[in-house]
Amino acid sequence: SSPVAKIFGVTHQMKRWQRFALSLVTSLTLWLLLLNEVFFPLGQYQDTIKALPLWVLITFGSYSLFIVSWRLMFFPECPAAAAHLEKQRSQAQKDLKAKGYVKPDPKQKSN
Repeated sequence: SSPVAKIFGVTHQMKRWQRFALSLVTSLTLWLLLLNEVFFPLGQYQDTIKALPLWVLITFGSYSLFIVSWRLMFFPECPAAAAHLEKQRSQAQKDLKAKGYVKPDPKQKSN
């Protein structure tokens, strides 16, 4: 359960989209309250608070790019799965030949 759900006393297991929506609404509400100086006067931090959503978006994008790159760099190789896939491909080619399918030559241009 997320910290935001604990604050609001949500006891049932929330779905991922519900946790995301609750966090988004809570964050947006806090940002708007800060922007409207409900808690305290912002003074010199007014521009920083205005730029907060852009900073969050850029940070999230950078984090996402890093995670995807990291997982792609260290993607595990699965020789057993590759062998199984090659076996299935060979079987599919045999089945197609048995049904009379002729593989087109990629060097010939079709008109």
